[in-house]
Amino acid sequence: MHSDSILNMDITTLSLKIKNKEISPVEITECLLDRIKDINPALNAFITINEEAVKQAKIAEKEIMNNEYKGALHGIPIGVKDLVYTRNMKTTMGSKIYQHFTPDYDATVVEKLHHAGAITIGKLNTHEFAYGPSGDVSYYGAVKIRTIRRGFQEVRAVVLGQLFQLDYVMERLVQIQEDLFVYLHLHVAS
Repeated sequence: MHSDSILNMDITTLSLKIKNKEISPVEITECLLDRIKDINPALNAFITINEEAVKQAKIAEKEIMNNEYKGALHGIPIGVKDLVYTRNMKTTMGSKIYQHFTPDYDATVVEKLHHAGAITIGKLNTHEFAYGPSGDVSYYGAVKIRTIRRGFQEVRAVVLGQLFQLDYVMERLVQIQEDLFVYLHLHVAS
C-alpha cells in the first residue's frame, strides 16, 4: 500500500484493515518511522524513536497471521508521552536531569497498551516535567505547534496534525465537538 494512503487513514480504518489482513503492522510502522524521520527535525515532536518498533510490528503481524488477533489496537503504532515509563527506552520527562534515565519496567498504561498489541513507536516531547501546557519548554527544544483556523474553530495541532493530514484532523475534531454537543443536548439538557 502506498505510504500516502496509510498516512491518510484514521486509526479505525487501519485497525480494521489489520484485522482483515489487508495491511501489515510492519508496513504501517515503517511508513510512520519514515514520516517521523522526514518531519521530526522540523517538528521536534519525538525525543526518542523506538529502535524495536519494527521488531514489535513483526511480532504483531505474526500473531495476527496466526489468528491471534487481540483487538482494535493490535498492530497500531502509538507515541507515548516522555513522562510515561517505558521499559528499556529512555524516559527523560523533557529534562536534562533525566537525559540518561531508562526505566526497567513499563508504566501500567504502557503495559496495557502492549497487552492489547499496540506498538510503541517512540517517546513524545513534553514540557519539562509536564509543568506547563505548551510543550515549548523542554530540554530537547520546543515542539513546533501549528494553529489551524476554520471559521470560529481553532485547533492547535502538534504531532497528529503534522504526521497525518491537518484537514482530516480538523474535520474529526469538529465532528467530535458536534457529536458532544448533540449528546449533551439530548442526554443532559433534557
